Formats: sequence, C-alpha cells, structure tokens
Amino acid sequence: LLPGDDTPVCTAQLCSYSDGLDDLQTAGAAVWGIGPQGLDSHERFARDRNLRMPLLSDEGRTVAKAFGTPHP
Repeated sequence: LLPGDDTPVCTAQLCSYSDGLDDLQTAGAAVWGIGPQGLDSHERFARDRNLRMPLLSDEGRTVAKAFGTPHP
C-alpha cells in the first residue's frame, strides 16, 4: 500500500520498482501499487514519474482495512 502520491518515500520506492520491473516480472512477480488517492492523482503521478506498473485506487481504504494495514 502506498502512503501517498508524490511523497518522498513512496516516490523513491515506486521509481525503484519501476526501474527494476523487468527483473521482477522475470522472477514471476506481478507489481501493482495501491493507495487511497483517486485515479486522477495516480495517473498524474505515474505519468510524471514514468512509472511502468498500474496504480490502483483504494479511496475508501477497503483493501487497506481488509489487510489490517494502518494508513495515515
């Protein structure tokens, strides 16, 4: 789960995953990001950072709650 689009940690983490996406996929991993921001925010963030994986919206934090993940 992502803390937030354009936050320092999230940005560094997702850019690293995107840069290594080929290796991750070769290892059999499916890489997606999910966070509480809306799709417009995710699309802008992914486009601005040239991210190569999909970002999913969990605006109601349903997924975060289902996994017991605390979210700010």
